[in-house]
Amino acid sequence: MMTVGRATCIVFSDDDLPPNGLDHVRPLYITVGCSGRRVPSVLLDNGSTLNVCPLATAIALGFAPSDFGPSTQTVRAYDNTKREVMGTLMIDLQIGPATFSTLFQVLRIPTSFNLLLGRPWIHIARAIPSSLHQKVKFIHDGQIITVRSTGDIFAASEPVL
Repeated sequence: MMTVGRATCIVFSDDDLPPNGLDHVRPLYITVGCSGRRVPSVLLDNGSTLNVCPLATAIALGFAPSDFGPSTQTVRAYDNTKREVMGTLMIDLQIGPATFSTLFQVLRIPTSFNLLLGRPWIHIARAIPSSLHQKVKFIHDGQIITVRSTGDIFAASEPVL
């Protein structure tokens, strides 16, 4: 941990690179805890302005549409189509030793992830995700916490939630 003045700095070095070094273009997926369950294939995306919970994941975690809060959001997908948000869910996520109450927009969409953590979570957690290094770092109780990627989800042996 590096401290400059009163600020603690999070840094990545070549020692943080995955075994294959720079030779990859993998997105950053981690595993989190939620409602006493292990949730793999959580995508960290600093290009997203929302935290997204697909409807299938919400149902698998035991939530019903009656649990959703109201939302007036409309999401525009990469293909420029509009998707209505079904509602919102506040979900407690266990990431490393820290718990984060996280607001998700629930969407009925096919995905390659169980949850998507976008800039709202990244900023609240003051996290620094690095797809190059395949890890995310944040400070919790004065310590730098490092969460490593769960690897290539397409080679994973466990099913997506």
